[in-house]
Amino acid sequence: MIPMKQVIISPYSRPLRNDKPNPKNYPWWEELVQLLLSDGWEVLQVGREGETPLPNVTSTHFGLKLREVTHLIAKADTWISVDNFFHHLVASELKGKVGVVLWGKSDPVIFGYPSNKNLLKHRRFLRAQQYAMWEDDSYDPQVFVEPAVVLEALREIQATANETPR
Repeated sequence: MIPMKQVIISPYSRPLRNDKPNPKNYPWWEELVQLLLSDGWEVLQVGREGETPLPNVTSTHFGLKLREVTHLIAKADTWISVDNFFHHLVASELKGKVGVVLWGKSDPVIFGYPSNKNLLKHRRFLRAQQYAMWEDDSYDPQVFVEPAVVLEALREIQATANETPR
């Protein structure tokens, strides 16, 4: 029996102080989770205590200590995150663990890591003031890549991992 591929997802950026939708949050998680499951992935969601579980994920892991999150990531094949703390944690604690970061209005050249698959639909969607607070930005789902693009990036990561001798 072939073991399932395992992906950790960190779908949310911190809530904004004014309760508006965070412009960093990817709009098509439900569709992406379905694609991942159909492609043979086990989908583990991590996040802060009180976050909303996504429908159909294999398991949820909320409110974990950083070492517990790091352990989950280390065991998984790869990971997907929006622009939040998660991808910085992986870069700091698990150097070489390649994942996908879903970018919308923030610039991966400034805030990302070149070792990851940084998926940005187009630079024209980047906000002018990259270091400004997010409370005044509007939420626009059209600034993000489609779920099929994310799945293809995961397949590329998996293919590369399978080619690399251990």
